[in-house]
Amino acid sequence: MNIKDTQSFSSSSSSSLPSSSSNSTSEQAIHNYNHIQQHDHDGTELYDVIVVGAGLSGAVMADRCARVLNKRVLVIEKRNHIAGNCYDYINEYGHLVNQYGLHIFHTNDVEVYNYITQFSDWIRYDHRVVARVYPQPSSSSSLAEEDTPSSPDIPACLSSILVPVPVCIETVNILCNQHLQNSQEMDAWLQEHQIRYDHTIQNGEEAAKARVGEYLYTLLFEQYTYKQWNKTPAQLDKSILERIPIRNNWDTRYFTDTYQVLPIKGYTHFCQTLLQHPLITVLLSTDFLELRQTKYPPIQPGNYTAIIYTGPIDTYFAHIGLPPLEYRSIHFDIQHVPIIPSSSPSYPQGGGGGGFAQSHVVINEPSLQVPYTRSVEYKHLPMNRHVPSTHSMVVREYTTHVGEPYYPVMNDRNISLYQEYKTYAEQVETEQGVFMLGRLANYKYIDMHVAIRNALDVFESRIIPLFEPPKKRQVLVKGED
Repeated sequence: MNIKDTQSFSSSSSSSLPSSSSNSTSEQAIHNYNHIQQHDHDGTELYDVIVVGAGLSGAVMADRCARVLNKRVLVIEKRNHIAGNCYDYINEYGHLVNQYGLHIFHTNDVEVYNYITQFSDWIRYDHRVVARVYPQPSSSSSLAEEDTPSSPDIPACLSSILVPVPVCIETVNILCNQHLQNSQEMDAWLQEHQIRYDHTIQNGEEAAKARVGEYLYTLLFEQYTYKQWNKTPAQLDKSILERIPIRNNWDTRYFTDTYQVLPIKGYTHFCQTLLQHPLITVLLSTDFLELRQTKYPPIQPGNYTAIIYTGPIDTYFAHIGLPPLEYRSIHFDIQHVPIIPSSSPSYPQGGGGGGFAQSHVVINEPSLQVPYTRSVEYKHLPMNRHVPSTHSMVVREYTTHVGEPYYPVMNDRNISLYQEYKTYAEQVETEQGVFMLGRLANYKYIDMHVAIRNALDVFESRIIPLFEPPKKRQVLVKGED
């Protein structure tokens, strides 16, 4: 893999390429962690496939085009690093951390699992999440008249409780003062409390209440959803909260997939291995949409066979004049917390003890009383647990409408608008060989294993045929069968 950073390139070449701003911490991590080499590049080389974005979808597509089809691939990445939102690095305490939020790989797809394990070593990890809940009377109101979730006054005598998420027997027993023992009792409890509607589920609120009932919806999901999306569940498409898993047993794991793993050396190393091929060139700190305005030869029509675009679909078609789609982003507030070694009998106040700053890797904060949605302590991950350190990094996540696009906001307006963009996407695929791939290009929240599966499927069904020689028409000679 040749990795080229246009910021370094522009100082040693007469050509000028548009570059995006870089983050100094990320830049240091790139050069120290990924061993990136710098090369001059004047844009005279041509490629068979152009991949826009070096995240999971783009890296998988680049890998397949190079290794399977033996085609030259140029990967153009706006950021100054590969791996997209999966990007991770070793922090100052020796812990492997995700820069853009915790990512856990899980799947039941054996083909996807076999694919990823070709390129990296993975370690089993069963992820568990808890929510910090302030118990309240079941008669508490749900939404205020202005469609903003109410934040009930919590009596001083009531302290917070950590409960497993997703909802399982333990969650119900703690929050609802039950003594359920088995799946049959849990099923009966759900049957009694789930809300049933005489119409098709219309929105996120109805979807959640139909799964967990009024009380758990109010405690765990109503205010959390508002913090996450700046919209009430009733203002969101039902698909958002239909994703809520419900367990009728004692399983407190967040996922139940057969394969639940983490890359031992990180997702950045995994993506680097995908891209490590002599036919793949990666161009960092380069905005494709600005680059195409410069008549950069490799991306001009006629000079490539396919462009795989993994960025926001509305950004690609901004010149059309349609309104932009809506996304939510995340602001990460990094806390550096002193920790006491696990051998010490005393623990930091409010911490999890045992050498950790908090009791679990992820603590969700569903109450509006807490401004952030969750806190993540990366030291809990298996590759970090035994790394000696005096501090631990705890990251508080605040969702916002400002910043990098993370989550498509699935409501009626955006779903309808995306269909208009999709029409243009189908047109450029047919006329220009530009293929939309990934969560931002398809305006859909997808897990990592689904992103990889989609990339593999698109490669097989739509990219391979582009390079297959046209089948010759068979002419039957008289007398032949």
